[in-house]
Amino acid sequence: MNSPFSPPPRARAAEALAAVKVLARELSPLTAASVLAGAAVSMGPLRDQLRQETRPATAEADTVDQAIAWSIGIYRQLQRRLGRWRALEIMHEIIVPSGLRLMTHAFPPLEGDDPLARLRTFMESTLGEAQRQGLYSFKLPPGQGQDRVAIDMTYCRYTDCCQVAGVPELAHSFCAVDRPFFQGMSHLLEFGCPERLADGGKACTFCFTRA
Repeated sequence: MNSPFSPPPRARAAEALAAVKVLARELSPLTAASVLAGAAVSMGPLRDQLRQETRPATAEADTVDQAIAWSIGIYRQLQRRLGRWRALEIMHEIIVPSGLRLMTHAFPPLEGDDPLARLRTFMESTLGEAQRQGLYSFKLPPGQGQDRVAIDMTYCRYTDCCQVAGVPELAHSFCAVDRPFFQGMSHLLEFGCPERLADGGKACTFCFTRA
């Protein structure tokens, strides 16, 4: 099963290269090299901190943990040089397009007259596997039906790692992938998420309804 959380090595390499290209476009060559070098030096201690202070996860979650750690490391370096808001702008340019590409690769086309049913099956399967790995915890609240699928994400490793690392604001860049991706999946679906863990909510309240 394809998963946005376990992309193949070629896809991971392509996303790493895409991140370098963003830095090269937005920064001077010397600054971009310095940011990457500083992030690389910080990886060991940061990975140790995340392993010790976040919820336990399986070894299968290591690809996600590595990607999160690199994002945090690069963000910290950018923040020192450019300040929080400019650093967040650049991280948004790295994270959101990357997330959209990985999600597009993993999700099946929602063809046919009942995209909601197809989405429900895939989401429950994919999130079930992610929950087993320790990436998410979720529950299905009341009110499911033929015209509505709701999922409450009660734990998110992306948010957890960002909070532990002292950069909770960076979690919003990961969250920003959801709306453009799900809104673009099918003109027959509407997506909403009125509450988010990254904003201090008890869950990310995903809701898909038939348009």
